[in-house]
Amino acid sequence: MKAICWLCFSLFVLVLSGCSEAQPSPEENLKLYIASWEQQNFAAMYDLLTAESQKNMTKENFVKRYESIYTGIEASGIQIKPIVRETAEEASADQVQYDYTLQMNTSAGPVQSAHFITLIKQRKNDRDNWYISWKPSLIFPVMAEGDKVKVKTIQPNRGDILDRNGGKLATAGEAIQIGLVSGQFEKNPETVKQKIADTLQLPLAEIDKKMHAGWVRPDFFVPVTTVPPEDARLHELDELPGVASKKIKVRYYPYREATAHLVGYVGEISGDASWGRYSVTRVSDPHLPVNLQRAFIYSDNIYFAQVALDMGQEAFMEEAAKFGFHEKLPVPYPITPSSLANGEKGIRSDIQLADSGYGQGEVQMSPLHVALAYTAFVNGGSIRATETCPERKFL
Repeated sequence: MKAICWLCFSLFVLVLSGCSEAQPSPEENLKLYIASWEQQNFAAMYDLLTAESQKNMTKENFVKRYESIYTGIEASGIQIKPIVRETAEEASADQVQYDYTLQMNTSAGPVQSAHFITLIKQRKNDRDNWYISWKPSLIFPVMAEGDKVKVKTIQPNRGDILDRNGGKLATAGEAIQIGLVSGQFEKNPETVKQKIADTLQLPLAEIDKKMHAGWVRPDFFVPVTTVPPEDARLHELDELPGVASKKIKVRYYPYREATAHLVGYVGEISGDASWGRYSVTRVSDPHLPVNLQRAFIYSDNIYFAQVALDMGQEAFMEEAAKFGFHEKLPVPYPITPSSLANGEKGIRSDIQLADSGYGQGEVQMSPLHVALAYTAFVNGGSIRATETCPERKFL
């Protein structure tokens, strides 16, 4: 009898032990799901979905969908912060909802979003547990069933530069790119190339160099130069065998050199660039050999940058000082002296020297000093002295 009672008591204790087993909390599975999400372990995420969610999508499709989207947007650095409920009453229900914030890096830059996630208590494998009720909005909050994610790169268009009256100083335009197709040359290709060189005033060696590039094939269009659509030389070139042309989009300056001191642009690196990602460009191409006079007329930054580099920093600073830099102008009005560089160290790099050559970098000049400097062109090379008229009164 005692043995029977002891057996019953043992079974009773065993049952009590089973009933007192710790019940799983929704927070535990939420943390597991988030950890897998941050590590992009999509297969582990699928194992934590409700039966209904798994019924609507196979594991293979679930993983493939996440991988396709996250690879396409180049997702990385995923961080998810849930707002966990603390009250036991909410956790005891069969359905619990949590808010969360998500941050990740993508090819379009950092992305942040806020949404909610629902967990439902279900019985799987003879055990109650909490599972994720999955919807497409867990990928992106705005996503719904049937939506797809596509990545598209949109190249921005350069904006217009306008004057105060709305007139365009710089805008988008068209130019004619002239090129050669060697397979269309007839009997005398050298004669054709010489004619092109003479007409466009280009060195023949430059044309030959382009025509002998490694990528060139007989039927390839080899760009030689670019001219405005109204260039009269186009009619002469049209009659030459092997010469071709096509329209291209360019940055257009309607007033050309007249507004060169107001507008400019940084273009793609060309043969004139020699400092990594740094480049110097000219406002317009005169299609002529560039000398000092033409460099002034066409605002040729390349010319002045190269001259400054050829001079060297010491000579450049010494000669520039003769034009009144770093000294007070002889006028009673308190005008700040012009300077070539900030601080006492002067010009500190070749890039700064090149920029200073065409008036940029850290060069600072007062409007009066600029005007005086230009008097040298009409005064035999000498800068005129300033004259003040204290007896005159201006209204």
